[in-house]
Amino acid sequence: DYIYGTTRGLPDAEAQAVGSDELGEPLSDAFDLALEGQRRLYRLFLQDEDLQDARALYPFVCIWDDHEFANDPWQSYIAGVGSMPQKRMAASQAWFEYVPQILAQSRDIPGAANEAYDYQYREVEDVPMEAFGDGFVSLEPNNLAAIQALATYRAVRWGKLVDILVTDNRLYRGPGANPGYSEALITSGTGSAKAFSKFELHSGELLSVLAQGRDANHGAPPETLVIGGEEVPNPRLSSPAVSMLCLQQKAWFEKALKGSDATWKVWANAMPVMAFKFDPGSLNPDFPSGYLWTDGWDGFPNERTDLMQYLLDEGITNVVSLSGDRHANYAGMVAVDYEVSQPRYVIPDFTCTAISAFARGPFLSRQLEKLGLGQLATAPPGIDDPFNAESTLNFFMRHGAVAADNLAKSGNPQASLQGVPTSPNPHLAYADNNVNGYSIARFEANHMECDFVCIAAKNWDENVQPQGPDALRIVRFRVERWTSGETPVMERLSTIGRAPLGES
Repeated sequence: DYIYGTTRGLPDAEAQAVGSDELGEPLSDAFDLALEGQRRLYRLFLQDEDLQDARALYPFVCIWDDHEFANDPWQSYIAGVGSMPQKRMAASQAWFEYVPQILAQSRDIPGAANEAYDYQYREVEDVPMEAFGDGFVSLEPNNLAAIQALATYRAVRWGKLVDILVTDNRLYRGPGANPGYSEALITSGTGSAKAFSKFELHSGELLSVLAQGRDANHGAPPETLVIGGEEVPNPRLSSPAVSMLCLQQKAWFEKALKGSDATWKVWANAMPVMAFKFDPGSLNPDFPSGYLWTDGWDGFPNERTDLMQYLLDEGITNVVSLSGDRHANYAGMVAVDYEVSQPRYVIPDFTCTAISAFARGPFLSRQLEKLGLGQLATAPPGIDDPFNAESTLNFFMRHGAVAADNLAKSGNPQASLQGVPTSPNPHLAYADNNVNGYSIARFEANHMECDFVCIAAKNWDENVQPQGPDALRIVRFRVERWTSGETPVMERLSTIGRAPLGES
């Protein structure tokens, strides 16, 4: 999310183009309009002097997420809009122009030759998606041309201890396991997920069936599914299983993981791999429990399972995911399968908050308020510190709805954990939903550490603090190097500054 093509305060990228290029030449072609709009957004963001300084001082290894193109897209499809290969092509070209990266000259890994290549323009038309092949990739020629204009997944050697393996989680992916996406809805341009707008929760069993498509139940998928309390035809009955990476990138990634001779393999991952389950149903049976973010890896549980099982089968260790996307800090473990009673944890995952965009907490608070569950994401009684406004939400994610409801009533974290149901996310070691900031990962021969450097998510007076606000807290985690057959252990070392309520 280097830029935001559509967001509050910024018009859509095409509207930015105002019908002409920088020299005043009129534009009418859809590709030209989209390209000029994307270019203007990059130029707008690059007016920020701090960003200019950062780019001058430090090497950037970048991979896009969704907003370099649109909100929650996959391939050339924009949720609720339809297939837009021309805008996909334009977005790729603008990124290649304004976010300089080494692609074609990236290094080979033993057994995994570099497959990244530089942008190449291809003429495309905006036509509906159709003909979905393996991984749910649309084989429609215009879509294929748009998503094959460049390849960004690659390996970067960092010092003598680390291989950074960068995956592209957006360009080739199929639609996440969400009932709002069926082949008929996609072809008509109306396919869309409602997770963010309606706090729509889906069970792990449902998501698994949808993700596997026609491969579910060993090739005999159920004819109907219960979605939202209603029995409906299975929308993925005859569809291929989804892949976030696509089969070709997945094969390269697995070979790179196996072939790397680095002590540590860092998965540079646009979004967290670990699961995030919400359980309001444990507090009120009228509400469901399940997974919210089907646009992330929770919508691709089949591929997450495949990758984690591959690491176990091949005895590959010391893999760490460094991720973003959620506008919050999370630390936790990635399991082969989160739906079993005793999950097998395979790798640690550290998710860094946004450095300047909105924090996740207030957004989720508003959604829960609409459901009458506002107490699960607001400040507990007697807490008037704005930096702890979403402490109950942190508690909700880590310990469940009953514990969060107890905290909302008592303001006592320790007492709130007495007699509560099992946490929906026992693998989640830390959650902080109301900060901006950045993270620093350090790798040594026998361990790695990750610091969350947290900045209060509010404006500050630049005349009083010209260098920016003081850090609110620094939270440090450590993972010791592990060997095949062992389970990695994430240890919370220290917190400097004010810890969120319940996290001290």
